[in-house]
Amino acid sequence: FFWALDPTFLAWSTAVKNDVPTAFLFLACVLLHRWLGERPSSAAWLGLGVAVGMACTCKMTALALFPSLLALDLFERLPLRELSKRWGLLLLGFSGWLLLLYAPGGSSLAWPWGPFQEFFERLQTARGLQGGIQGSFFLGHVQDLPMWRYLPVAFLLKNPWPFLILLLVALVLVLRRSLALPRHLVLPPIFLGAALLFASPQGVRYLLPAQPFFILWAAYA
Repeated sequence: FFWALDPTFLAWSTAVKNDVPTAFLFLACVLLHRWLGERPSSAAWLGLGVAVGMACTCKMTALALFPSLLALDLFERLPLRELSKRWGLLLLGFSGWLLLLYAPGGSSLAWPWGPFQEFFERLQTARGLQGGIQGSFFLGHVQDLPMWRYLPVAFLLKNPWPFLILLLVALVLVLRRSLALPRHLVLPPIFLGAALLFASPQGVRYLLPAQPFFILWAAYA
């Protein structure tokens, strides 16, 4: 219900942008990782790496998947051999996606590292574009604010009150230990939010990959 009526999702679903696909891929990767914890499969771990690659090349903010998924694995206290196998397959799938995406375009860089260098060059370009932004429209004025001041206020202003109340109830229940949220619904939005706090303000749409998790928190409440 909240997903269907979320104003930010509705607004950016009408535009040809990569924000909504990134949110879908981000959630899909986390859920696939959760499923693989119960039904491990080498082929599926490769597929997860491909899915992570799709999310990261869709929008660079999805790089928050790497620390999120690693933290989830570390909480499981896996043997080092099993952890190495999982992440070896995941990184192999990720690398395969980069090769598939960038190699056919004829990278000007030397093979086989050209596609990977192109990916990191695009990452540096995205960081450069972000650094060139001077101010955002905020509370009636164009201001040069840090994301940690801009994002919480924008989030509160652009979400329905019933959703925000349920989200607050969920947080209170968690603090009172009356509600236990699954780790895979908690860690990814925390890592994404932490990464965004150090970025330049570019709109609440950059928080869209975390929105499905917040909706699930409200549903638990």
